[in-house]
Amino acid sequence: MRPILRTLTPSGWATIALCALLAAILALCAVDQRARHQERQRAAQAIAEANQRAMERDAIARDRAATERVADILKTHADERKMRDALDTLPDGPPSDRRVRLACERLRQQGSDTAAVPACR
Repeated sequence: MRPILRTLTPSGWATIALCALLAAILALCAVDQRARHQERQRAAQAIAEANQRAMERDAIARDRAATERVADILKTHADERKMRDALDTLPDGPPSDRRVRLACERLRQQGSDTAAVPACR
């Protein structure tokens, strides 16, 4: 090996130094690329985990909302049933004058024209 070292000219040494410098730069680039790749993978993993947690919270909220909707529907039906039952207990026959006046006043307050309603004159 000594004869090769002695036979190299200064331009040969410069070429070897340039190749060594280029190899070092390429090695640094490879290390940097690997670090960036790992960072992107960690970021993607964090995003995936956050999305999973959000989907789980969303599923819980949807289940809770569905349960509340069912409860609301059942309550509405029960209220309607009570109202129908209350109306069924009213006697059959003409309404009292008081009820007619009250109904006419409600129509007026709603902005309805009661001129065409004979009972409201």
